[in-house]
Amino acid sequence: MTTDENGRASDARRVKRIAISTPADLREAGGGARYRVAMLDVSVAGFRFECSSSIDPGVRCFLTLPGMAGLECLVAWRRGWIYGARFVNPLYPAVCDHIAAKYPCR
Repeated sequence: MTTDENGRASDARRVKRIAISTPADLREAGGGARYRVAMLDVSVAGFRFECSSSIDPGVRCFLTLPGMAGLECLVAWRRGWIYGARFVNPLYPAVCDHIAAKYPCR
């Protein structure tokens, strides 16, 4: 969250998030820890996931979905076991749409 000129909280997101449901692998850069996560949503800018392990915001990771190359990302925030991450290089809209179509929220 950011604040506007009047000090009110505002949502800085400018991209549409799409609810999805799929397990995925998250690996810390540099050969660090590996986590099995549950992806909750995706956008061209990032994604939200659930993980029962503790991951610090700021950690650089690679997200791997079946049949896709690892996508470099940074853990941006944590609230309990829910995390937000942003892609280092935003996804092409067609890639985001492919992920959303392949893993719809059930």
